[in-house]
Amino acid sequence: MLPPTFLTIPQIEREQRAGSKLMHLTALLEYLLRLCNPNLLNDAGREPSLGERINAFKHLFDKIDQVFWAVKVRNAFVHGLEGSTYSDRDARNAVNYLIEAIGVVCAQSAIPRPLVAAIYDDPDVEAQAQKEADARRQQEQKARAERERKAQAEQAQQVRAQEIRLEEVKLLHARREKEAQERKARWQTVVSGLRKLLVLAVLGGALWWAWPTLMTLYKGDRGGAAVVRTAAELALKKVRGKQQQREYAEFINQADAAWRDAEIEFKRGNFRAAEERYRQVIGFWDALNARMAESSTFEELLAEVNTLRRAATDAQAPQKAAEQWRQAEDFRRNAVTARKNGDLAGAKNLIVQARQLYEAAQATALTPAPEPSQQPTPAPDQPPHADEKATEPTPPATPEPARPEPILSERPRIRPREPAIATEQQDDDDPFTISGKEFMQYVTKRVNPILPPQAKQVGVSGSVVVTVYLSKSGHLTKAEVVQGDPLLREAALTALRQWSFRPFLLDRTPTDIKSEISIQVR
Repeated sequence: MLPPTFLTIPQIEREQRAGSKLMHLTALLEYLLRLCNPNLLNDAGREPSLGERINAFKHLFDKIDQVFWAVKVRNAFVHGLEGSTYSDRDARNAVNYLIEAIGVVCAQSAIPRPLVAAIYDDPDVEAQAQKEADARRQQEQKARAERERKAQAEQAQQVRAQEIRLEEVKLLHARREKEAQERKARWQTVVSGLRKLLVLAVLGGALWWAWPTLMTLYKGDRGGAAVVRTAAELALKKVRGKQQQREYAEFINQADAAWRDAEIEFKRGNFRAAEERYRQVIGFWDALNARMAESSTFEELLAEVNTLRRAATDAQAPQKAAEQWRQAEDFRRNAVTARKNGDLAGAKNLIVQARQLYEAAQATALTPAPEPSQQPTPAPDQPPHADEKATEPTPPATPEPARPEPILSERPRIRPREPAIATEQQDDDDPFTISGKEFMQYVTKRVNPILPPQAKQVGVSGSVVVTVYLSKSGHLTKAEVVQGDPLLREAALTALRQWSFRPFLLDRTPTDIKSEISIQVR
């Protein structure tokens, strides 16, 4: 619709003064040009004037000079410029040029078609025509209603007369057969009613007995699913209570995904499938408990190692057993890093080796250094006997500290201050593991997945958990789906292959990494 402050072309043409026509036409032209590009600004970054807008769209007009001339004529008539010599004929030509320019702009795709129709419509003529049409329509409706009323009255009279004749004939036959028909009708009604009641009772009883059983067998028991749901909800709250600890992020994401799937199935009435998902949530809490128990064991070992480290420091182990101390420090730091990355098994293995090395360093620091032995010198006037020359005094035996020889013998193979944690169960070529939140910081281009038609038909949507492997050059080398609806997995992988990444730098060195991320498919 055209804003109320603007006049249509027919209304403008009916204006008496030339200046009024030019003013309305230029205002309408400026409004249409603003619709073509509402974000247009001049060189100063401000709202452009009418001349600047016309100049910006001069490629639309075949005779741009005529448009500028018409705007100049409009300024002379509206503002009463001194020295202007434009005549009424010039004003009429300027009006024609502006109308042609408005027609060119209206032909652009940016201008809505209903707006174009409103610009060239004459609301006064249409309103008068509509009023006359409504009056004629009302008269026709009144005449038609009067004719229909008369026809219905005549038809009703005819029907009534015919009914009277038929009633007279029926009364003659009814008097003879009334009793027989009534008895027959009553008997048939009773028999038919009994038959219907019997059929309905049998069908209703069978349905009442079989329907709950069939629904329970097909979709499961709602009561049992509700009980499991309560336990799963409690387990989910406990799992979410560990959100501040990064090593439990995998359990939290998997539990959330299983809960969402279970809620969807429960709302659809698929209680059997919902109960399986709820039990998965409970299973994640059990696994998290086991993981927390392992973590508690590691914390106890770390506290024990820290106590032993302080005791070794007091014994001056960093100075007296520097190599063992350095190796023990490397193992302790690598164990803490492995713990932060979620590798509890590797962290426990490293902290045990660190404890053995701290013990060995402490034992070495506490062992007293052997004193140099003194050989007796014979008197000058008494040469030593032959048996005394053959016998040399031996230094006092120094107790050898108990040290873990297998650990010390393997130390030359260990590289100190390795950024990636290497254990007996982990290959040196395994990629460095980072969290999903940290991995998303290295994504330079992200493409959202498209919900497949099959999933849209059944109303399935949600997250897909994917393990991703990124090479040193920042290319996706491998992607494995960990969890997610089968209808959504391929869509998530297709979108992931279109992502772009930048290399991960560890100590300013490009490194292969692995992470686990969640992709929303909606």
